[in-house]
Amino acid sequence: MRLPYAALALVLGLMGAIIIEVTSARLGLFTALTSWAWVDAAIYTVMTLVCALLFAPLFRRSGWLTLPLVTLLFLLLYAPVTGVVAGLVELTLGGGWGRPSLVRGALINTPVNLVYALVLELGFVALPLGVLTVLLLWWRSRRGRAARHAGVAHAQPGGR
Repeated sequence: MRLPYAALALVLGLMGAIIIEVTSARLGLFTALTSWAWVDAAIYTVMTLVCALLFAPLFRRSGWLTLPLVTLLFLLLYAPVTGVVAGLVELTLGGGWGRPSLVRGALINTPVNLVYALVLELGFVALPLGVLTVLLLWWRSRRGRAARHAGVAHAQPGGR
C-alpha cells in the first residue's frame, strides 16, 4: 500500500514530535512549545504537513544536485515558522493576548528557543530526523509525479 504524500507528511510530523519529546525527556531537557504535550504534537504534525505542501512543487522539480539546497531551505524555515505558530497557539489557548510580555515572549522567545533546542541541544537527533523527513517527502513527491506521467502516457494513443 502506498502512503499518499499528505498522509506521509502527517505521519512523519507525529513521529518527529514523539521522538523529540521522548529524547528531550530522557535527557532532562525542556523542549516544550506550549503548556500541553498533545498540542505540541499537533503543532509539529500540522506544520510538517504545511511545510511539505509548500515545498511539494520544489521537491518535484529538484534533482539530486539541488536536493541539498532544498533540504537546507526546508530545515532553516521549519523550526522558526513552527515556533511562531506554537507561540500563536499558546497565546490563543492560554488567553495571553492582552499581556504584551506574553505576546513578545511567544513571538520571539518561542521560535528562538525551538531553534536552539532542535539545533544545539537535540541536533544529534533532530537534524538527522529532519533530513530523513525531507528525503522521504522528496522521494514520495517525485514518485507521485512519475506515476502521474506514466498514467498520462498510457492514456494517450500510442502510449505517449
